[in-house]
Amino acid sequence: MITDKIRWDRKYTPDDADAFGEAQMMVKDTTPEIVWRNLINMSDWNRFDKRIVDINFQDPSQIDPHLFDKAQFYYNTSTGKEIRCTVIDFVHPKDDRSGRLAYEGTAFDSDGHQLFTLVAEFLVGVPDKKGEFQLAAGITIKGNVGNKTYDGLDSELLAALGNLAMRSKK
Repeated sequence: MITDKIRWDRKYTPDDADAFGEAQMMVKDTTPEIVWRNLINMSDWNRFDKRIVDINFQDPSQIDPHLFDKAQFYYNTSTGKEIRCTVIDFVHPKDDRSGRLAYEGTAFDSDGHQLFTLVAEFLVGVPDKKGEFQLAAGITIKGNVGNKTYDGLDSELLAALGNLAMRSKK
């Protein structure tokens, strides 16, 4: 079985990060290409993560909902935060290479004050002989996370990955 791991750049995973979470799962009954197509379609993100209530490109003239290298976008969360993001790694999956999507972002409260920075990375693995492949995600957060604890970050990521996988099987 071919497996891959998210290789975090040290600048994205500082030792003094306030929170770090990761999750992974094996996926079958779909292909990495279908999962990738759903992952980069940001108009579907609120189906994978219920905390996302609105998502758009920074440039309002961009009408295709698919992310691309260096794309700038933002999303609003159910907790009232706006996360402004830039895609920093964008590699389509191929038969012999995992797909990777990573973005860095800055979170702002409803008054426009900066709260924290984050880096999120997603991996869509290479299928093994049985057609199963790894789907993984990781996130690191640095800054003012406020009163919220991030003990459940791993399970939130796993739920989002599970929703992405289920959507890709339809």
